[in-house]
Amino acid sequence: MTNYLKMADKQRILALLELGWSYRRIAREIGACRETVARYDPRRLPKPARVSTGPQSAAEPYRTFIEVPMCRDGLTAQRIWQDLVADYGFGYGYACIKRFARRVKRSHPEVADVLAHPPGQEAQVDFFRGPRALDRQSGQWRLPWILRVTLSCSRHSYEEPMWSADRPSFLRALENSFWDFGGVPATVRHDNLKLAVVRACLYDPAISEVYAAFAHHWGFVPLPSSPRHPQEQGITERGGGYMKDNALKGRRFDSLEELDSFLKHWNRTVARVRIHGTTRKQVYAHFLEVEKPALAPLPKDRFNLFEVGTRTVHPDGHVQVEWAFYSVPHTLVGEDVKVQWDDHLVRVYAQGQCVAVHSRAPVGGFATRQEHRPVHKPARQEAYEANLLAKAEHIGPRALAWAKSATEQRAGTLWVVPTGSSRAWCLSLVAIPRRRWTGHVVSRWNEACSATPCSGVWWSRLLLIRPFLSSVKSIPSYATCKSTPRRSRHDPRPGPETKTPAPLGYGRCPASS
Repeated sequence: MTNYLKMADKQRILALLELGWSYRRIAREIGACRETVARYDPRRLPKPARVSTGPQSAAEPYRTFIEVPMCRDGLTAQRIWQDLVADYGFGYGYACIKRFARRVKRSHPEVADVLAHPPGQEAQVDFFRGPRALDRQSGQWRLPWILRVTLSCSRHSYEEPMWSADRPSFLRALENSFWDFGGVPATVRHDNLKLAVVRACLYDPAISEVYAAFAHHWGFVPLPSSPRHPQEQGITERGGGYMKDNALKGRRFDSLEELDSFLKHWNRTVARVRIHGTTRKQVYAHFLEVEKPALAPLPKDRFNLFEVGTRTVHPDGHVQVEWAFYSVPHTLVGEDVKVQWDDHLVRVYAQGQCVAVHSRAPVGGFATRQEHRPVHKPARQEAYEANLLAKAEHIGPRALAWAKSATEQRAGTLWVVPTGSSRAWCLSLVAIPRRRWTGHVVSRWNEACSATPCSGVWWSRLLLIRPFLSSVKSIPSYATCKSTPRRSRHDPRPGPETKTPAPLGYGRCPASS
């Protein structure tokens, strides 16, 4: 028989106690233990408190030096023990002070404060792990994150699952909660999560720049709780435990969308229709009557998400943002600049001023502006083009005119090699003025340029130049020079006579038809 008796057995115990029966006799008659019978005896006196009869603690003479720093200054037992050893020569270990400090704390309990939450003043945010859900992309079971936003006055809440607890997902989920509530609370309290707080501090926490801009857009004040003080946001902490036990315990879901729809259905049918234990009111009715009218109105547009970071300007005058490169003024080479980017634009700031604005470039691409380059060092493509034009001018005025005409018609793509033919012609042209080539050959190339007007077919122009070079017979080709053994310039022996075809550029020119 259990220790909790029925009403008939209780009445029998009281009647037998009035007759003067002993606890043992009544227990044998009822079928219960003696302790149960004694508990229902109204004449039974409580047992006196146990008083320790052991030896006095070695820390008792120092009670004043332990109670005052612990209760008034909040010093730890470790710190108090160190001070006692250093100042008073305390000869016992740290365990002695630790046991004595526990008794002091029990004799001086801390009184907790009750926080009042006016309607529309505060919402508390918390992240926690959800149940197992199937990731359709990877085919694996994962534990998603769940963001829960709870209004402190009415206890009305919003839940949203997500795979990654990154800043964009966090901010979008917080936005969705505001749209679901139909308004914005005055403050949003959360712990020191890295998505919102850069540096946790008791007095002056550093808020992330993106999160601060998000709070300014929606019109609320971010309020991080004190480090290692989760009781400051006890409403959402307790609400998260309630949701885990009531809705998610022992469940798994086949997708994140299924988990999201289940949480919305659970909130609509269970969470918001319950009678809360503290307010003693229905959650959703209390929200509609008291808290929703006190919320601030929603803005017209959603927040434009962006990212910020610090970058070092490369020696080529560019900064890297998500595997693309953007130019900045050349005077900032080697310095650290702040970069702000979104899906469309990239902005670069130096010493608080915007120094460059670019459209987003593809991965591996370069966004370069001419005004960012120094005057004596143009961009790489322009410098390469100027170098080729200078070499063409060294050949002759006609070759220079041909090169300029080719540059204008090709619109700068002469130096890019889509098919390989145009660059091969150009490199062959600028490689002519060598020490082993005579002025006669250079002049023949100059005449070839004048006789070959520019058009869209660049490889055929090479064929038209071959008749002008068919008479050049005295220049050995690379293949012939490679097969000929090297000799010293003082060697008197004559070398083998080889018949060398005329070259074209770096290679060999076949005989013309």
